[in-house]
Amino acid sequence: MKHAIAIALTLLSATGSDAASPEETYVAARDAAIAKFNPPGDPVAPTDAASKEEERVRAELGKLLRSAIGPLNVKGFSGEGTYNVGSLFKGDIEFGTLDGLEFTKKGERLVVTTTGLADSWVKSRDGLGAEESAVPPDLRAALKLELFYTRAISTDAAVGNFGELPVTKPAGAEFVFAMLAARRQDFGTLPADEILLSMIVPPRIYVVSTPIDKIRMMAPCEKLFKDAEAKAFKTMDDSESSEEKKENAV
Repeated sequence: MKHAIAIALTLLSATGSDAASPEETYVAARDAAIAKFNPPGDPVAPTDAASKEEERVRAELGKLLRSAIGPLNVKGFSGEGTYNVGSLFKGDIEFGTLDGLEFTKKGERLVVTTTGLADSWVKSRDGLGAEESAVPPDLRAALKLELFYTRAISTDAAVGNFGELPVTKPAGAEFVFAMLAARRQDFGTLPADEILLSMIVPPRIYVVSTPIDKIRMMAPCEKLFKDAEAKAFKTMDDSESSEEKKENAV
């Protein structure tokens, strides 16, 4: 690791240069780093020194990734972007997130990567995490999956799809997909609170998250939901009470 290493629907510029060599350099460095921080044997909690070294290495990997992705000109987003992979320690919730650069502005989030890196990530058990038989056939199929967004840019909560949105594919794009979404950490229904949009503009992929105004349920729907929720909780309580009585009777 010695080498230092839009999404605008109106304007997206992609470089035509061959990014294979920088991608290979990045992947080799990333894999070496993962092996370094995850030696064989039972996992142990990292020391303070190991954590600091891991942060330094991730910063270097971010530089390598910038070289692989190339210069960006995305309307509304500026800066070099930060490394999207939150941890190199296996077992951490942010380990194995999408290899990309993250940009933020006023609640919006953009993650950019290359089609090559995204394709490898989708097929990797450390990446998308799908069983071999459930690996999406291609990137277009992967970008329609809730799991993609949960693993790629939302590791602390599961993404729920509340419906695909009609969008016009801009010039230069091979594929575009958008959906209303919400993130949740437990069971239950939540109103959609963001739009997730992904776009393939070779040799890059752009994933955008943007918040939307709060959606309120109509009064009749809210009553039906609350009644159903109350019945579900009562059923759970009755079941737990029944199990407890059986255990006490033994």
